[in-house]
Amino acid sequence: MKNLFIILFAIMCFASPAFANSVTGNGPVIASFQKDFRNAEDVQWSMIDNYYKASFMLEGQYVTAFYEENGHLLALTRNISTTQLPLALGLELKRNLGHYWVTELFEFTSEEGTSYYVTLEDGSESILMRSSGHSDWLRVRKTAK
Repeated sequence: MKNLFIILFAIMCFASPAFANSVTGNGPVIASFQKDFRNAEDVQWSMIDNYYKASFMLEGQYVTAFYEENGHLLALTRNISTTQLPLALGLELKRNLGHYWVTELFEFTSEEGTSYYVTLEDGSESILMRSSGHSDWLRVRKTAK
């Protein structure tokens, strides 16, 4: 399951819409989505590798759901603000921000649990960090701009 997590994360971070194929529909996936997210609005489907990706608005939040071909929900992501982080993660982030600013923050939920990802930037570099629980951050990668 850990490999699935890594694959989905890589797809989310590195696959641009230009590489996503338009999806007209898959019976089990559409049925599962409609059951899971009855109130979803502005749904846009794409397919990346063998995964179905639904991007949509749910109760005023941008959400992305990843499905297998059989309709099994693999993972969810949603953009969040720093105030929506667990308290210890938010405090740890603020303590270590330094001269960086938050450019992206999202929650990743799968069968393995929930993780948080944050991208921090300054004028010369970008750092991607992942929560390692509910109180610590681990650096995933650091890149020069």
